Amino acid sequence: NGDAGIGKSRLVSEALAPYSLASLEPGKSCQKYFITCDAILRKPLEAIRQILRSHFYYNPALPAEAAIPMFRVLWSQIDPADREMQRIESFLAALIGLEWEGSIWNLLPPEEKPHQLRQAFVHLIRKLAQSRPILIHLDDGQWLDEESLSYFQALTDAEICPVIIVSPCRYQEDGSKTELQLSTHTRADLELESLSDSGCSALISSIMRLNHLPPDTLELISGRSMGNPLFIEQLTSYLMETGSLSDKGEIIKELGYLSSFSISDIISSRIDRLTDNVK
Repeated sequence: NGDAGIGKSRLVSEALAPYSLASLEPGKSCQKYFITCDAILRKPLEAIRQILRSHFYYNPALPAEAAIPMFRVLWSQIDPADREMQRIESFLAALIGLEWEGSIWNLLPPEEKPHQLRQAFVHLIRKLAQSRPILIHLDDGQWLDEESLSYFQALTDAEICPVIIVSPCRYQEDGSKTELQLSTHTRADLELESLSDSGCSALISSIMRLNHLPPDTLELISGRSMGNPLFIEQLTSYLMETGSLSDKGEIIKELGYLSSFSISDIISSRIDRLTDNVK
């Protein structure tokens, strides 16, 4: 949990990097999925689609006549003897836009489809979890769409184990933490706060590749950024790019205007330097 730019997603990406299907390290082999949530385009079941696209190597550029056979081969490898897997194959294929003539999905009454689809996803994850742990990196979980959330809640209600969800989240408008209401999961919270002076110094020094940072430079950048790592990173880069700092990190230009400078100003300055075509 933490404010925007505090480093939540970066921390989780670094922490989960060693975990993968191909890992040979004990305890690191798993089915790992990365899901991004969008604040504006909260498409129904988008998070679930992202899991399926990742698992079945979905490529929107492939024509249906190539994509469908590839999906069906990968599906058949999960558990060829499971009759329920055979029944629900076309359900989850349809969710990522792959449909074929005579499928069970197309024969279902419309009113049954939402429930059947959710149960099909639960069954798939149960099967996958039998061979390896499921690790889901749910980025910006505060923007997870309601329909996808109901699918995750169905997973926890079914007590499928092990399914681990790591979700970097911003606080809600009232300051509360995002609540996914996963009834049988154990919840653990990690609060990320602004960097201390020593943390700011270490980050700025790393960006500038300096062993020693002038106190005035540290005071300017840490004070203006209020210890937010994203702002520190962007403000330091901006000052270097505009020639406001010497090679030793000393301030060599008048920077009084920074008292009202924000990260949007940095973005605007970067856009201003682009060609008209790129703009």
